[in-house]
Amino acid sequence: MMNVLDYLENAAKVNPDRIALEDGNGKLTYREYRDLARKVGLFLMEKGYHNTNKPIGVVAGRDKYTLILFMGTLYSGNFYVPVDPELKEEKKNHIIEQSGMELLLSIEDISEVLTEDGISEEALEYAYDADAQDQALYLIFTSGSTGVPKGGLKTHGAMIDYVEAFSATYPYAEHEILGNQTPFFFDASAKDIYLCLKNRATMQIIPTSLFSMPVKLVEYLNEKQVGTISWVPSALSLLTQLNVFADIKPTTLKNVFFVGEVFPMKQLNKWRKEMPDLTYVNLYGSSEIAGICLYYEVKKEDVFADTESLPMGKPLSNCKIVLVEQETGKVITEQKVSGEIYLSSKALAKEYYGDKEKTENSFVTVDLDGTGERRYFKTGDIAFYNENGDLVFTSRKDFQIKHMGHRIELGEIEVAALSLDGIEKCGCIYDSDKKRIVLYCECAPDSELAGPQIKAALTEKLSSYMVPNRIVLIDKVPLNANGKIDRVELKRIYSAK
Repeated sequence: MMNVLDYLENAAKVNPDRIALEDGNGKLTYREYRDLARKVGLFLMEKGYHNTNKPIGVVAGRDKYTLILFMGTLYSGNFYVPVDPELKEEKKNHIIEQSGMELLLSIEDISEVLTEDGISEEALEYAYDADAQDQALYLIFTSGSTGVPKGGLKTHGAMIDYVEAFSATYPYAEHEILGNQTPFFFDASAKDIYLCLKNRATMQIIPTSLFSMPVKLVEYLNEKQVGTISWVPSALSLLTQLNVFADIKPTTLKNVFFVGEVFPMKQLNKWRKEMPDLTYVNLYGSSEIAGICLYYEVKKEDVFADTESLPMGKPLSNCKIVLVEQETGKVITEQKVSGEIYLSSKALAKEYYGDKEKTENSFVTVDLDGTGERRYFKTGDIAFYNENGDLVFTSRKDFQIKHMGHRIELGEIEVAALSLDGIEKCGCIYDSDKKRIVLYCECAPDSELAGPQIKAALTEKLSSYMVPNRIVLIDKVPLNANGKIDRVELKRIYSAK
């Protein structure tokens, strides 16, 4: 397997009439998926983009045609760059400039192409280069904690390496139906796209509006017979925060994967209490790797207090993880000793596109454990090994502070706050000028919690030097487009006061 399009070609050959994609406006079979993508590929070739390995921008809407544009770009021998349609002009221009794209496609640009008659077999012979292992697949820009977009370039080989490893661990059932929540301009959506292709599964692209109507969301999952979801924890938490399961429960759901941020244990415990027979799996990855690299399947006998963190688990078969002590650079093998996660895999991104300096700082080729030189990505995530040898996340390196002579993980404060009844979301920042920890909390509508009560409760759960100096109640903790806490916006809110 050298080209991800082989997955699509195989699915269209083996199960041509199986539903591949469905959104709020209709369905496409695998045959239709392939044929429409080929048409887009030939459209691009005729415009002069024939195996040029150039970036083609795609306005990444929440619909099946976005994926047609992605695959069509690959058929033309190029790579796609998803662009959030609601992105602010400044960031959009940065992505266009940084990627060097000459073309930004939208569904309107190719609507006539999709209705044309079939394409000739002769034209299909050069539709794509089957030998694309090291060829660019896609370039996705993420802002991370800085607010400045950075582009991770993935190859066909990297994605295939991930898809094969994950499928060996969690093979999709025959006729699997996956409910997609992740926007297609977010890197984590790629695992949904290519796992569905590999396993010839059906992707239900869930309308965004349903996530503000949680009862209707569950009704939709049941109507479409969704068996697997892979969502960010904030989307999963929505159902338990609003006590939706008291009225309706998913009836066809079997597998719940979650990725992108820490799932508050309080909310996961509610899911497990209401639906104990589902398979719950914590996934960990970063935008610098295709898919994920660590996973932890929650065991039936696992009992976690609301204040605990769920383990990140152990690496997929295609990944090697090394924990490195930040100050000494020594490899950590002991339990309960925190260090930075270094990740090595064939699934790693090729580079930060157009940023040689950042690439060289973040990707290093070294021999860390005496087994020979490997290419590692320095994730910036801090973790430790528990007594079972599983990695447990503590915080981002960016969120680690020195306060009152102590090294503190802001993420630990957030976990403690989220365990309190009445707190739905929270985000912690550090004011280095005034030397104080500031915690922003979003409380449940019926909560009567006030700052002093929260502080008193945290005093019981945290060391005195970790208790926030200031607690601010806000209507909504800001989330970015990926559903994660927007810490850049939190800092902006703080500095504006």
